[in-house]
Amino acid sequence: MPSSAIASPIRLVVVEDEPLYRDLLVSSMVSRLGEVDVVASYADGESMLTDVDPDTIDALLTDIDLGSGMDGTQAGIALRRRRPGLGVILLSNLAMPGLLATLPEDVQGGWAYLLKTSVTDVDQVGLAIHEAIAGRVAVEAAVTRNLVPTADSPLQQL
Repeated sequence: MPSSAIASPIRLVVVEDEPLYRDLLVSSMVSRLGEVDVVASYADGESMLTDVDPDTIDALLTDIDLGSGMDGTQAGIALRRRRPGLGVILLSNLAMPGLLATLPEDVQGGWAYLLKTSVTDVDQVGLAIHEAIAGRVAVEAAVTRNLVPTADSPLQQL
């Protein structure tokens, strides 16, 4: 269930397997959002799930492709099942917004999908975080701009 009020500061966990990009997300990008407090960052979903108390965070910002092991979508699903109102922001190099339509019913709502190239746009990331925490689904316009959904496509379900 989405929360009616967004906590300030927003407590965020970052999961990214590439150390340089993870540092960029934490120090250069997300930290510029004054209302966001990055409480922890991890290289993989398994470590994050073992270490994080979901009741102490508001959102998860994660790469979808985390190398070997659990991917970011799986980590988001697992965390959402432990705390249903948690916002999940997925990052990817690929435009696959239909992925959001394939999420299990018990964790739908509260997800955002951004291309990794968008993280330089502080407003775009801030909007994605807010939308996910509010329980809405947000897909970056650049991801869907050239897609034409068919009647039975996952994109149409969004």
